[in-house]
Amino acid sequence: MADEMILNDFVNSGSASTPTDLEMRANVDQFIEDTYIRFFLRKPSPYEVLELKQEIEGDIALTPEMIYQAFALSNEYKFY
Repeated sequence: MADEMILNDFVNSGSASTPTDLEMRANVDQFIEDTYIRFFLRKPSPYEVLELKQEIEGDIALTPEMIYQAFALSNEYKFY
């Protein structure tokens, strides 16, 4: 819970460099690849691209900040 509170404060303070919603939606595939490389130091599998792309395109309320928070709170990110 503390990790989430610290991360939320960091992302919402404007200190984190995140793409805008328009930038994310203009090239979803590139956003996904860049995000995986940024957080997991690897390219996403085709299945990971498909799943995240469907989530982004299916939910207009989903923001880059929300996706970054999910990646940063994941177990795989904590491994690195």
